[in-house]
Amino acid sequence: MSTALRDTMNAMVAEFATSIIEAIHAATLADILDVRVPLAPRRDRGRRRGSITKTVTTTDAPSDRAAPPESRRRGRPQNSAEDAELIVAYLRSHPGSTGEEARKTLGLKKNRWNTCMYRAIREGKIRKEGKHRSTRYWATG
Repeated sequence: MSTALRDTMNAMVAEFATSIIEAIHAATLADILDVRVPLAPRRDRGRRRGSITKTVTTTDAPSDRAAPPESRRRGRPQNSAEDAELIVAYLRSHPGSTGEEARKTLGLKKNRWNTCMYRAIREGKIRKEGKHRSTRYWATG
């Protein structure tokens, strides 16, 4: 590389560096801190556990299918008032039962049991004593 070209490039680099330093000195701290550096794009962590991915093709059209017939629906009807009364009736005949005993005898799932018990306790139909697994329940009135 020729000496003239090298001298020109060095002068340009020095001038560029000087202008950068002057801009930094002239800027306020708020301006400097406000500079946003773009973050690297987030990596896809894969599909979630239990999720199903389906590839949509041109032959897959949204179907206007009706709900499954009554015979194919799963679970019990969602009426927590009836289940709460069922629990109260059980506790009248078995006072001081634990929740686990009552739930297994009545065949209720935990989430259903919790919903019904919360409702019955809030309405004052059931009284409880104890904490955690040692909790005992009694029907009131």
